[in-house]
Amino acid sequence: MVQVEGKVISTKFKTSKKGNPYTTFDLSDAGNTLTVFSFGTLSIEEGNKIRVMGRYQKVKQVGRYTFYNEIDASEGSVEKAK
Repeated sequence: MVQVEGKVISTKFKTSKKGNPYTTFDLSDAGNTLTVFSFGTLSIEEGNKIRVMGRYQKVKQVGRYTFYNEIDASEGSVEKAK
């Protein structure tokens, strides 16, 4: 589990083939960038400074897809940073 803060960039609000909404975005700070995935439609906008708590995975395999350097965050674990 990790907790990181940064600026939201490249926000995407999507729906899976099964009809489940999810959000992905990049979190950037000091030139470092991580991808964040969360089920649901998060109330975030590009440029927001936020704090994310979740499980970091260097490599994540979902069916035929492979994701690298990603944080899986639950809906309640993404909040605006102070």
